Amino acid sequence: MQYKLVYPNYQNCVLNLLSSIVNSYGIPSSYSPLPCLPLEGFSKKKNIILILLDGLGEKLLQKQKPEQVDFIKKHYLTTLTSLCPSTTTSVLSSILTGLSPIEHGALGWTLFFKECYQFLDFLPLIDHNSHQPLNSLQFNIYEQMNWKTISQQISGLQKELDQFYFVEEHIAHSGFSRISSINTHLVPYHSLQDLFFQLKKLIQNNSHFKFIYIYSSNPDYIQHNHGTNHHLVSDYISSVNDELKKFYQDNQSGETLLLLTADHGLLNISHYYDLVQDKKLFQSLILPPIFEPRFLTLFIKPHRMDQFKGEILKYQNDFVILSREEVLDQNLLGSGTPHPRVDDFIGDYLLIGNSDKGISTYPPSKSSAFPVAMHGGLTDEEMLVPLIKIDL
Repeated sequence: MQYKLVYPNYQNCVLNLLSSIVNSYGIPSSYSPLPCLPLEGFSKKKNIILILLDGLGEKLLQKQKPEQVDFIKKHYLTTLTSLCPSTTTSVLSSILTGLSPIEHGALGWTLFFKECYQFLDFLPLIDHNSHQPLNSLQFNIYEQMNWKTISQQISGLQKELDQFYFVEEHIAHSGFSRISSINTHLVPYHSLQDLFFQLKKLIQNNSHFKFIYIYSSNPDYIQHNHGTNHHLVSDYISSVNDELKKFYQDNQSGETLLLLTADHGLLNISHYYDLVQDKKLFQSLILPPIFEPRFLTLFIKPHRMDQFKGEILKYQNDFVILSREEVLDQNLLGSGTPHPRVDDFIGDYLLIGNSDKGISTYPPSKSSAFPVAMHGGLTDEEMLVPLIKIDL
């Protein structure tokens, strides 16, 4: 099957959406704001709400029954591209910092930090192999990234603005949630109904100007476990549609702008290759493949480079294969000054999914944990995300 490929458009992506928001607060950005969100549209709004539903791809939305997404489609504004890689770690880090993946350096779920001799899963802050939490007292991974967050920048200029970060209870106290909630009020929620109940109460009872950022790990989590076509995915999207409709009906002050988007979509995976079983190719590698199953970097033994170049060709129908130099020259990961960690994280070659295949980045003991659906590649199912705009 031939898949349509979409490359990131850094003039029309989630970074440009963020630029539109932060520009309204007087914060400059390296990426242009979206033309469909002019600055005057923000000026009279007391409340700016950004909702990010992890994994709500444009193609997924189009597959839903019309009655299940009627309100969402009524307020559909445009289609954006995800970033490269089209994965949660990179996009959430971009929203957190206002930087492209090449600039912030968080290039995938699993990164190798040579200071602690570990493959670390970046968002949950755990060892990739053992799943044991990282001792942040000995090595603080986020301090190593040396980021200045958007919330810090906003609070520096907008002293009277209240910032809120809504996130699910089960991840509210994770390392990434802690850094995401710097200079904000952290608001955990346990369900969609609880989220919109608390949001309604906040909007109606707090008269201050507010920026509210809301993150949900669904429908991404459901799709990883059940695939994109499962009824639980449709049920969740339908619930979001219904809750948004109720929220709209209960809040008609004209003081609120709600923007809803996603970090990426997902694609059902038909097969995961295991490079450990590809003896000649694996022999040429210094380290196992790193990052994610559909966005991987490979470090090659210099004296086996020719061997690698011959063996990797068998994967060229399922992955875009690029040298380190090609990736950087094409600004695929964004423009700007590369983060110092990029020099550590990107190996000699990158493989980016362009079909429905993945490559295992899991140790043998975790081989049964392959996600049913995955992201990180360049197919339109992964790369296109909706932008919904609701004036209340």
